[in-house]
Amino acid sequence: MCFSWKIFNGMKIIVYPQASSTTAFIYADYYDRKEIDILRSICDKNSVFIDIGANVGAYCAMLMDKVKQIIAFEAHPDTFEKLKMLFLMNNYKDYKLFNIAVSDKSGSIFFTDKGYLSHENSISSKSKGIEINSDCLDSLITKLNKNDNYIIKIDVEGFEHEVLKGGKNFLKQSAVRCILLEKSDNKLKQQEVCKILSSYGYSVKNIKNSNNFFAKRGLKG
Repeated sequence: MCFSWKIFNGMKIIVYPQASSTTAFIYADYYDRKEIDILRSICDKNSVFIDIGANVGAYCAMLMDKVKQIIAFEAHPDTFEKLKMLFLMNNYKDYKLFNIAVSDKSGSIFFTDKGYLSHENSISSKSKGIEINSDCLDSLITKLNKNDNYIIKIDVEGFEHEVLKGGKNFLKQSAVRCILLEKSDNKLKQQEVCKILSSYGYSVKNIKNSNNFFAKRGLKG
């Protein structure tokens, strides 16, 4: 059974028992508080939030009151329908949603199907699961407003490398203020992600007691 819940910033989410990102609002102040506090502190009236691996949109809901536009990507078709419901429920006007996997190439790939609200769904290296469309961030985001700045969250279960490679041109632009990424359990993959970010002009900082880290231009420490 799912139900509507008003969160700290006045926005509404749908709480799904199967989705920890939504049930967390019932038991805690708000989901991923440290990460959200960082992103909210960086946003201004010209910020655009890009959510890659949006799931049902918990991060989107927590930033709706702080940004001028949201661009969200969710590959699983059933989860994508839940993501659309979030924006309709909040009567949010300026948004773009893509039912596509963000990768380093365009075409079709396979995506795991561990349940439509699972945070463990990801691009599959084998021909198993759901066949979906994929494309590069550089192809998907082409029209840029020179006055906008971008706050990005990437949560793609170990495929951050592919997302970053496919977004080289976009991510190297100075208007990207911050990228929040989930840490990979694979240390070699983690090192490769940090190497790519460094080559794009970003410095990386861990978030204490968190499974995420963020990259920002000119960041020290």
